[in-house]
Amino acid sequence: MKINKYKLAISFLVGVFSLIFISQKVLACDFATSPWFVSTVDIDKSKLPQGIQTKSEEKSYDESSKTIELLNITNTPIYLIRVDQYYKGTLAELKLENTFPRYKLENNKVYYYEFGSNSWVWKEKEYLRDKGVALDIGTIDDLTTWVTNGKDNIWNKSGDNRPVDIKIPEPETRTITYFKEGKAYELPVTVSYRLNKDYDPHSVEKGSKACGEFNQRMKQNYNLIEWFRNLITWFTTLIKPR
Repeated sequence: MKINKYKLAISFLVGVFSLIFISQKVLACDFATSPWFVSTVDIDKSKLPQGIQTKSEEKSYDESSKTIELLNITNTPIYLIRVDQYYKGTLAELKLENTFPRYKLENNKVYYYEFGSNSWVWKEKEYLRDKGVALDIGTIDDLTTWVTNGKDNIWNKSGDNRPVDIKIPEPETRTITYFKEGKAYELPVTVSYRLNKDYDPHSVEKGSKACGEFNQRMKQNYNLIEWFRNLITWFTTLIKPR
């Protein structure tokens, strides 16, 4: 019985170290690069549906880019959708079921359209309750059909070596489409840009160095775990009944 207890404990340790061993191999290092520009979002509030509240917000995690939050305080759902870029009909002819739904705003709540266990469902994002959905450049990109025609998304440029004479992108006007009570409406959105005053010209260099140090530590941990695993396996063979 005592031998069996030892074997059980050893087997448990082997399993634990094997899991750690596997996790060490799948971990990867990643780092953020410093953006060249920051953005400010403005909307025509006269085009907003009744019951929608707005609030400007400074995004400290994005070098103080300014975004706008939309919050629906009514029980009439507002659907923010993306129109198929190949749609050729009119706004009046557009049907919700023929679009790509993204967000539903209702009763101070925000829902994302996500794929569940076997179908698409609206799932509430509780952390956005009473806050609303933020119209930052990423969200606007997701909601608008914007064809670059081969041009670079210069607003999304980041990393080292930003040219000294870099040209600031011109303001862009895009159109967000939303549905209310089965009818489609359009909301003009303007995105303007400025140089990132907190730009770090060495973000890639620093990130690469940090990742190199991280990978070195991971390699040392990997070797140590492998050594422990071999030791436990060897010890298990010693107590194995003959």
